[in-house]
Amino acid sequence: MLEEDLEMYVHEAAVAAEAGGGEAVDLYAQMRHARAVCVKEFFRRNGSVAQAERTWFEVRPDEVYPYGPKNFRAPGPVGIKRTEDNRNKLSFFVEIFDEDLIRYMVRCTNKYARERRLVYRRENRSRWSATSTAELKAFLGCMICAGYAHQPSLASYWSTDEDAGCEVLKRAFPFNRYRQLLRYLHYSWEEFPPRGSERLKVFKAREKEDQVLKVRTVMERVNENSCRARHVGQNLVVDGTTIAFRGRHMLRRYNPSKPTKYGYCVRALAEPDGYILSDKLCGARIDPERMSPDERVMHGIGDELLSPLDLKPARVVNRLTRPFQGCYRTVFCDSYYTGVQLADYLFSKETYLVGT
Repeated sequence: MLEEDLEMYVHEAAVAAEAGGGEAVDLYAQMRHARAVCVKEFFRRNGSVAQAERTWFEVRPDEVYPYGPKNFRAPGPVGIKRTEDNRNKLSFFVEIFDEDLIRYMVRCTNKYARERRLVYRRENRSRWSATSTAELKAFLGCMICAGYAHQPSLASYWSTDEDAGCEVLKRAFPFNRYRQLLRYLHYSWEEFPPRGSERLKVFKAREKEDQVLKVRTVMERVNENSCRARHVGQNLVVDGTTIAFRGRHMLRRYNPSKPTKYGYCVRALAEPDGYILSDKLCGARIDPERMSPDERVMHGIGDELLSPLDLKPARVVNRLTRPFQGCYRTVFCDSYYTGVQLADYLFSKETYLVGT
């Protein structure tokens, strides 16, 4: 059994250490020992797997698991605006950023600009006119263009040099207007808290309970629209990425082993062609008092016996894939998320798991 193999690994590592006689121990033996200790500690804390006395055997899908996908349609965009005759980029943009969401962002931006300019009088030196839905759509489109057309600075997008500049941004906005919108763009209906005010202290206390309070409404709406705008295929992928950011924020992470060392860590659910269905910002907590009983179980809050998954990475996979369970889809994820308990739980929800 697996536990007996672990005991053997620990014994081999101990024998190798004694045989070394004070000399350097083989690195491979150290790695095996460390891995055995970690896995044994996991079994100790996760009694459900250790007590199962699982018998491993070769799986033949056609014989052992004769289940096939159901309720599938061909992957691709959906919606009235995405017909065969009108499949363009603008129609898909409107499905992700729908009119209700754009109007909400316009109201929040204008309210934030109005309140901020009342507090900081020096900003009244530049004239401000309230933005509109059409202007905000153009601004979001320009931000997307600026994301893949990299320039060394913001002003470089309006450069007149032949080897710099971006014609899309220059035709859409003057530089000062674009910078104004970038300053006042806001996603929250909260009142602007001046420095040192009691309102700021209250807001900071609320932000400790929900670190993405200012952007949660937009994030959740974009995730919902992304899922509705596409037929979801049979294969799904859960992986992590880092959004580069070097400013000051409690959710900023540092990972020296990644190409992007500083930034926000995001767990994303995507399809094999790269289309992101939903994502979750790592470390973003929400007040347990605002959770439904079902959400508390998914986050492992409260009675530990009620939580179907013990490890946090497994709960992330379950939370992201939950809307698409029950159709025998296949979820691919790396070893950080993969586990026997997660595989068993997803299989009970008619979903397959493949660890890479």
